[in-house]
Amino acid sequence: MRGFQNSNILFMIPDQFGYSAGYYYYCKYLLLLGYNITVICVDKGLKKVELDGAITFYYIQQERTRINKFLYVILVRLKSLKKLYNLKNKGDIFILKYFEGVSISLLFLPRNRTIVDIRTGTVRKSKTIRILLNQLLRVEVFLFKKIFILSKELSQKLKLASDKIIYLPLGSEELSKEAKNYCSSINLLYIGTFSYRNIDQCIDGFAKFYKKYKALLPLSFDIIGFGKLQDEAKIKELIYAYNLSDVIVFHGKKTHVNSLPFFQRCNYGISYIPITDYFNLQPPTKTFEYILSGLVCIATQTKANQELITEKNGVLCEDTSESFFHALETVYNKRFSYSTDAIKDSLYSHKWEYIVRNIMHKAFKEILLQYS
Repeated sequence: MRGFQNSNILFMIPDQFGYSAGYYYYCKYLLLLGYNITVICVDKGLKKVELDGAITFYYIQQERTRINKFLYVILVRLKSLKKLYNLKNKGDIFILKYFEGVSISLLFLPRNRTIVDIRTGTVRKSKTIRILLNQLLRVEVFLFKKIFILSKELSQKLKLASDKIIYLPLGSEELSKEAKNYCSSINLLYIGTFSYRNIDQCIDGFAKFYKKYKALLPLSFDIIGFGKLQDEAKIKELIYAYNLSDVIVFHGKKTHVNSLPFFQRCNYGISYIPITDYFNLQPPTKTFEYILSGLVCIATQTKANQELITEKNGVLCEDTSESFFHALETVYNKRFSYSTDAIKDSLYSHKWEYIVRNIMHKAFKEILLQYS
């Protein structure tokens, strides 16, 4: 049997590597622990993110085609599964981020050493589609012997078998090391997707806040992310309509690495998730990133956010522009009470290094001991 630190971990993700933080940091800290890493991911035409060390990437090309989007997604996933089949002898442990059809992999992968990773339930607006896709998810993951999942609440909602589950929570890096000043200015940061997020409500609320408080201290609002063309157009049009182009800056899509300077400059972060049944149990990645980087977090009061936000690290609001405005007033009035160290310490156990060393590495050791 090889030592754990020489074991080969193969990830397959239906996204481009580096544009969601989790897998980047799984790989970063597993490499530091001495693992060899292989990543199969989709090439979406974005700039490739690299890591130093014993890591190999296989990008599945997204070829231009006239077929409809549904068939196109199927084609890309079949190509990913084909590559996984070709590499089935290269891995000691296989981590597969869930997508519809992932259970096909069990036709050729060792079940005892394959883990399906569920980062979210279905978040489609249609209740019928959500029910159908969540039912498909339950059927597919039933076939796996091990399941990574974000939280106990999500596993209960999806009605997954508890004896298969390893809780692998979301986390973050400490993306800003410096102590922050929360008093002399309010520099807001929103980073993430625009799809189904209603970021226009944040702009409405901020515009009202800016009008009332702009003479009292400097204010700014940086928006980073991506979504459908109509979502991005709506945000740009609203900024223009309020004549706030010098105050609210729309940056568009940036890699995780290229977003880091904004965590340095900004001191308040926005984790704005609609309060719906399908988002309620989903812990937002950005809540962790803001808090562990010392930003005061203004978050909608989903059940997941209620378990993370405290008096020390932020404030909760409803998913309306008026409630967001009042949340901004709350942090303005409390701005002298915030402490960078207290904010960061409130979610210490959600640092990526802690999660990889204490949960993921431990799970891998148990699997390798049992089935080596």
